[in-house]
Amino acid sequence: KYPGLVANRILGIMMLLYATILGHNLAVELGYFNRFPHLLLVPLGFTLLAAPLHYFYARFLTHPDARFGRKDWLHALPALLYWLAISPDFAVSAQDLNARLSVAAETISPRFILFNLLLVLQAMIYLGLTLVLIRKFHQRLRLMFSSLERLKLTWLQQMTFLLIAAWLIFAMEEFLLMLGINLTSFDLSSLLIGVYIYLMGYMALLKSEIFSQPALAGPMHLLEAMDTEALEKSNRYEKSGLSPERAQALTSALVEVMDQKKPFTNNEL
Repeated sequence: KYPGLVANRILGIMMLLYATILGHNLAVELGYFNRFPHLLLVPLGFTLLAAPLHYFYARFLTHPDARFGRKDWLHALPALLYWLAISPDFAVSAQDLNARLSVAAETISPRFILFNLLLVLQAMIYLGLTLVLIRKFHQRLRLMFSSLERLKLTWLQQMTFLLIAAWLIFAMEEFLLMLGINLTSFDLSSLLIGVYIYLMGYMALLKSEIFSQPALAGPMHLLEAMDTEALEKSNRYEKSGLSPERAQALTSALVEVMDQKKPFTNNEL
């Protein structure tokens, strides 16, 4: 739906990624990886792409002219480093790897703790950057549109806060597990992330329609070149060559248009 929006392509990749992660978790619970434990490790790297994709979705939605550049691939570096780190495990037999994973699960290995802590840290950074993007987008909107309700990304802001809450609960569960307290087995954070996936997919497809309408496409692209602070503080017209007579004539013409045609009644302007 609305394939012209780059943000929706990012959304599709993100939903596919989450589907893979959820499928992986289900397969773990059902014991499908006992025969092929090496495959158990690979999808874990996808979790390192989840928060960056959320950020990129917000970035491409708020900056419709943005394109995915070579430098943007650096955001996938943590996932690549993870896959490099587990590459020696593929030289181990399935039996030995199963034994090693069983010991790691029972003793909570430092490798497991470090991975989860890095996940939380990365998520907080990217989700914080997403909130900054949304705040700046709302500031630019006020300078371009008179009717903001349909264009504001309050829903994405709320989805971001929901994901932050899920990661914070995940961090709390991890901390309690380190103390030997296993209250939820990460079920609470998993539930919140599941709710986020469902709501994010639904709301994103529902709300992205407004950004694809031709009447708004032009103004939305103009937002790319707008610097909020510069526009609000600009004094570029202080030394304008406009004469007082010409200024008065333009003012009179503007007042006449406002009185007769009342363009301010059109919320789409």
